[in-house]
Amino acid sequence: MGFSGVGKTTTTQLIKAEKIPIKHIPTITGDIATIKIGKLHFNLWDFAGQEQFSYLWNNFVKGSDAVLLITDSTLENVEKSK
Repeated sequence: MGFSGVGKTTTTQLIKAEKIPIKHIPTITGDIATIKIGKLHFNLWDFAGQEQFSYLWNNFVKGSDAVLLITDSTLENVEKSK
């Protein structure tokens, strides 16, 4: 979860041990993947971070055991992430 362009898709691809894209292509829909680390199974939901989709975020995180918030260090995004 995080705002547009902060690296959510790149982080997801790193966790899944996939090739990292060279060119930034904004996520418009989303991607769901299941990974296994040891005995644990994780469902990774990578969905759009553009502001016009932020109203959907609560629907995605309801019932989650954990949420990974991805942000960059710009003051604007840090303040918005609070």
